[in-house]
Amino acid sequence: MQFGVFEFKPMVWPTVAAVLLLAVFTALGFWQIRRGDYKSAIVASAQQQQLLPAMELSGAPMDLKSVRYRTVRVTGSYETRYTMYLDNKIHQGRVGYQVVIPLRIAGTSAYVLVNRGWVAMGPSRAELPKIAIPAGVSTVQGMLQLPSKDVSSFGASNRSNAGWPALYRWTDVLALAAESGLPLKPYIILEQSTQTDGLVRDWQLISDSPDKNYAYAMQWFTFAGIVLLLWVKLNLKRIHKSGQEE
Repeated sequence: MQFGVFEFKPMVWPTVAAVLLLAVFTALGFWQIRRGDYKSAIVASAQQQQLLPAMELSGAPMDLKSVRYRTVRVTGSYETRYTMYLDNKIHQGRVGYQVVIPLRIAGTSAYVLVNRGWVAMGPSRAELPKIAIPAGVSTVQGMLQLPSKDVSSFGASNRSNAGWPALYRWTDVLALAAESGLPLKPYIILEQSTQTDGLVRDWQLISDSPDKNYAYAMQWFTFAGIVLLLWVKLNLKRIHKSGQEE
């Protein structure tokens, strides 16, 4: 194929390599866009739910998808025998735990897990930090969340100690219900409180900003563009007047 004094004559192996690289880089770019859109949807949903007034929890069944991220309020008493520490939680570069305790909903036999916040790790995992836990009846307000497995813990065992308090990697409601014998609700409350009890309640719904994913997508598309330009340059030859390629 000639274009004036240039001839475009693609070579087989450079073309195959270019096609493969273009497919990979383009797929990675669109994957990052989908990740960014997913995170943006989470943030938008949470912001919309947080504008609604706090909802009282009675332990009655409800559509969890419609109330996820909503501010809820529940009254009950903590079952401190089954306190759970979520391991390897990072806050401002420091390693620590999130403290999760079952709360018996007042007037019912049902329990809901309350994530009371983050605390720094002690000298070792064999010595868990002491937490001040309210005695008697308490009213807790927080964001309703659906537990999910920590992606960094795929393939790892969840429980890393024996007995109680338990040291878990992620909140597994079914496993905790089976181990404790408590009828747990399939959701968790991320407590929102300003009380000075040594716990940090700076909840992050997503690990980082969607803008980071969009920036990565642009990076992958740029790589694809560079491959395309190199492929064209490699296969485009100037033709001398004698008819020979340069």
